Amino acid sequence: MKNLALVCMLGMTKNIKRLVLTLVLVLAFVCSYAQTTFTSTATGGAWNVGSTWVGGVVPGTNDDVIIAATATVTIPSTQTCRLLTVNGNLNMSNTGIALIITNNSTSTLGLTLGAGSSLLIGSANTLNFSTTQSTGILNNGGTIVSTGTNGADGGRILVNSSSGGGFEIGGTSGTVVNNLQFVANATFYISSPSLLVNGTFTIPENNWGFNASSKSPIYGPASTLYIDKNNQGYAQGKEWSANSGTIGVTPGYPNNVILVDMGSSSGGTGGTGWAPITAVGLKGFLQAGDGTQNGRISLEGATSFDCGGIIVENNSLIVGPTVPFTDRGNFTLAGATTGIFQNMTGGRINFNGAGTSAVPQTISTTGSSVSFSEMVVSNGTYVRLNDPVSVTQTLTLTSGYVGTTTTNLLSITNTNATTGISGGSAVSYVDGPLGWSVPAATSGNYRFPIGDLANGNAYLPLTLTPNTTSGALVTARAFNVNSNGTHDATVTTVSPTEYWSVTTSSPFTSGPLVTVQRPSAVSPNNALAVAPTSGGVYTAIGGTPAGGAPGIISGGGIGTASPAFITMVVAPLSVVKLSSTNYACNGTTGSLTVGGSGGTPSYTFEIDGGGFGNTTGYFPNLTAGDHIVRVRDVATTIAQATFRILGSVVINGDNKDIIICPTATTRLTAANLQNTTPNFSWSDNASGTPVLQSGSQNYYDANTATNMVSKTYYATSDLYNNNLLTNGNFEAGNTGFTSSYLFYPNPPNATYGTTPGNNGYYSITSQGKTQCQYFTIAPAGAGASLGQQNGGNAYFVGDGATASSIAWQSNAIGSLTIGKIYKFQYWYAAADPDASRAQLRTSVDGGVGNLGTVTTTDASAWTQATYSFTATAATHTITITNLTATGSTNGNDFYLDNMEMLSPCTVTSSINVIVNCSLPVEFTDFNAIRKGAGALLTWGTAIELNSSYFIIEKSLDGISFSSIGRVEAAGNSSSLIRYNF
Repeated sequence: MKNLALVCMLGMTKNIKRLVLTLVLVLAFVCSYAQTTFTSTATGGAWNVGSTWVGGVVPGTNDDVIIAATATVTIPSTQTCRLLTVNGNLNMSNTGIALIITNNSTSTLGLTLGAGSSLLIGSANTLNFSTTQSTGILNNGGTIVSTGTNGADGGRILVNSSSGGGFEIGGTSGTVVNNLQFVANATFYISSPSLLVNGTFTIPENNWGFNASSKSPIYGPASTLYIDKNNQGYAQGKEWSANSGTIGVTPGYPNNVILVDMGSSSGGTGGTGWAPITAVGLKGFLQAGDGTQNGRISLEGATSFDCGGIIVENNSLIVGPTVPFTDRGNFTLAGATTGIFQNMTGGRINFNGAGTSAVPQTISTTGSSVSFSEMVVSNGTYVRLNDPVSVTQTLTLTSGYVGTTTTNLLSITNTNATTGISGGSAVSYVDGPLGWSVPAATSGNYRFPIGDLANGNAYLPLTLTPNTTSGALVTARAFNVNSNGTHDATVTTVSPTEYWSVTTSSPFTSGPLVTVQRPSAVSPNNALAVAPTSGGVYTAIGGTPAGGAPGIISGGGIGTASPAFITMVVAPLSVVKLSSTNYACNGTTGSLTVGGSGGTPSYTFEIDGGGFGNTTGYFPNLTAGDHIVRVRDVATTIAQATFRILGSVVINGDNKDIIICPTATTRLTAANLQNTTPNFSWSDNASGTPVLQSGSQNYYDANTATNMVSKTYYATSDLYNNNLLTNGNFEAGNTGFTSSYLFYPNPPNATYGTTPGNNGYYSITSQGKTQCQYFTIAPAGAGASLGQQNGGNAYFVGDGATASSIAWQSNAIGSLTIGKIYKFQYWYAAADPDASRAQLRTSVDGGVGNLGTVTTTDASAWTQATYSFTATAATHTITITNLTATGSTNGNDFYLDNMEMLSPCTVTSSINVIVNCSLPVEFTDFNAIRKGAGALLTWGTAIELNSSYFIIEKSLDGISFSSIGRVEAAGNSSSLIRYNF
């Protein structure tokens, strides 16, 4: 340009010379800023070294770059160019660097890959498309290579289009990338044969989307679809267009999916940002939130749901489906503010993965617990609980195992013995403790499908048959190892191969029956035994063995103690108490159920010398006191024992006689088994007078007495256990009472509207939460979620009404005694989410008046109201009035349950204090019978005083004796007790 300017000046005037010089300056300015295309040499080298490039100059930020077909160019530090064409190999040789393609032109895509070329991004490096124009990748046979397995730790392609332009991946070949991240809004177009994402595909904001003609991406086995909606709702698009398929093959079928910052405008329970109403499926896990940003998802409208795991992160929510769904991976609630999974009715979760005891599927809730309505274990998987889990309806064990611990317990809260648990087999059981809620009034057989995988993979189910006075969370566990326990005289040998444990949240009032099973035949074991610890002293509890494999012994009575450890034993014949009911003053007689233990089944029984005509062991209509029961087996061997039926009042726990020496003292303690707040009166006369001590204390202290003469002491107490109301628990529907409210049957019912102010209805239902939506303008299911207070199937749901409306009034209660004190009590709770609450006043007619008023402030639990009044007539009516009127909006709705009008009766119990310092034991007999190569010793005692144990000794010469055994003694007794060894 300099020579050209000089030539022009020789043949021109002065003015023309100035014009030419001006032109030269302009041309020089343009040339210095135009883009230039730089091509690498055939061998290549480092990008930032001049010898790598033809012409020896390093490309600038506004230049186009071509990597020659035979070259390998390395990028040791961050570089920038406008367009990039790779026909050879381009490697980012270090980590933490970026290659920035500005592509400020719409004429072509930013990166072109020629046939046979490769671009190695590398771990922690970035290929950054930073442009104000549309850009993309044109792949005509090249490869984008990332380090790490499936590119899991490989580089990132960053699309940072500030103008929201398009980004296209096109060409003649399919493209494989690791991490593909869009920073801002863009239109994504996959026009190439395919795009496979092996890392994380990040989609931002709500205005980002696919070109209408675009293909869906294919996801690799380590890929994650990460969607951040910037507080906007999410709807599935081409990024997630398939709900089933083969990972790495099927376009639009994702592996892992993470959804964050979606807001709450898409509907669903609790307000969520994604609420699909179609099928939802993915190969990997579905995650709400990422620990920093939350995510809110509702699947309650999904027609199906299949995933490889569920993760609910910090302060996030997933509302579960209302249809059965499958989880092939882990279930995790994470974060300091633990994520919530809201279980929905009908949402049966099926753990259907490929877990093993070494690498299991897990359920983790960050120290809290989770509840499923239904839980299924199938496909042979192993599911380990890292936190407690409860199942409210049914646990189904099809194929697979659930690993639990005492801390991380699986609890079944469905109290129905038939529907609470389904399945269980040698290939599907709970490996660890299993809890089950057993109601206070029950029947049926509660079968615990438990086993021990670590010790021989043994299926050892246990069945509990409760009595009507049980009621607790019962936890059972099986151990396929030796208990290492010893035994008393009721047992000959203890099985060395397995044992079970049963614990209860509260003691059984009367012990249930237990049946256990092992894989092999039970022989030679013929009974069950129980001990307070696994390695303790086992006492026979009866049971009937069944031959063959699997081996079963059924019907042993484990008593009331908790914990109870159970094992199979060989035992001599004895009779054991399985359960009993005490005598009560309201007409209830006592009963006793016994069983045979050991010997040779089957058994027949007699009580109090009535003859061996009983084969069931059940004896009803018994009075309080001692009863002698005998058992006979098929070998005609007979054993007997004495059992006591108690009254409602018990002294010192069992009414057993107390033996003391002259001048000694003792303490008597009484308890009313059916009245938690009793008053007692003490006397040494059966008439109850003179009274030695009275008042609220429940014991008589005889420490001040000088006892020289044996005496009988009597404890008298009032008992309220006879309910005079009909249908007080509402199990018979809307009978036994009246109401000024209108009866409204269970929904749906088109005759009732939900307009505010349309009040004054009641319903008898088991679903108060669902019913409440028909009595309020609140959303469906907004009422208090409470089960029946009495464990039944129904309770009273009352709608708010006008002031002083009669909510409930009993039918006339007759046959009352004037002057006697009666009790009226019931349970109540708030039902409506509205802040206003009902005020319920209780009153009695006949001049008795108002007993009191309660306010239904608690919507989370039942509260009991208790009143007493003195009868002024032979017939009374009780009324509950709602004093608070409902205004123009909903409110004042309430629940009632378990109404009781209790009449009193007087109960008395006695105990003998015997002053006697004779020998501590009085024997009735002592016998020795040859039995095989040994001998069976039997003996009886009429009186025992402070006895601890008997030592059995043997001698060959009648002079020198050696101990061969020990039998525990009764302690203190004045009735016949039998022993054997």
